[in-house]
Amino acid sequence: MSPTKLRISLDYHGVIDRDFAFWRRFSCLAHHQGHQIAVVSGGPAVEIRDQLKYQRIVYDYLWCVLDYCLATGKAAMLPTGEFRIRDDDWNQAKAFLCTQSQISLHVDDSPSYARWFTLPYCLCRPSSRTCLDQNGRLLSFSSPSELLCQIEQMF
Repeated sequence: MSPTKLRISLDYHGVIDRDFAFWRRFSCLAHHQGHQIAVVSGGPAVEIRDQLKYQRIVYDYLWCVLDYCLATGKAAMLPTGEFRIRDDDWNQAKAFLCTQSQISLHVDDSPSYARWFTLPYCLCRPSSRTCLDQNGRLLSFSSPSELLCQIEQMF
């Protein structure tokens, strides 16, 4: 067991939804080790929450970028049900939510968010089952326990 309790955030679209079985095992193992899991998504929250429950993904927090942007006035809902938001506001929201919540490491499949992160950010490459952090460390998704061990060793 790692002496440091970590807060690990995982992107939903492109990471968790690419391999529910892997992230189910990872989230259960991380939780068992005393770490917290945050799921970050564009939204909508109700749909993501339903899928996480159905897929039995263990998590402590669910943050949806759209909800945050609507609450802070950075997004506007249109009568068509679509929304309008500046790309920079959308891209910065994940980093802000993670920083405010003192996330130890964020795992995402999109490089567009990385530039806004000051905390450790790992760019997930689902096809090669790896993740590259901003310091050039390559983490392997060979197994959930191996990935968690590598993350714990970072801290």
